[in-house]
Amino acid sequence: MNERRDDLQEIIDKALEEMAAEAGDGFDPQACNLAEFCRRTGLTRSKARTIRKHGFRALPHGNSGRRAEVTVLTGRTGPVDD
Repeated sequence: MNERRDDLQEIIDKALEEMAAEAGDGFDPQACNLAEFCRRTGLTRSKARTIRKHGFRALPHGNSGRRAEVTVLTGRTGPVDD
């Protein structure tokens, strides 16, 4: 999967860096306090769990890049173009 590099990923990275600095040596991101992570990032618990499951990487939405085969205008493009 392609990895996204945007504001969300930067927010996640910054929050993990701050939490690691406070915890000191032996910080394990997989074992970090999820509530604290949510508070620092502003994410919901559901989204935070998903991000943690993917190794703290913000991935693109699963349906991105898809195109619908049938749309509302399918079959009526002739009259619309006229």
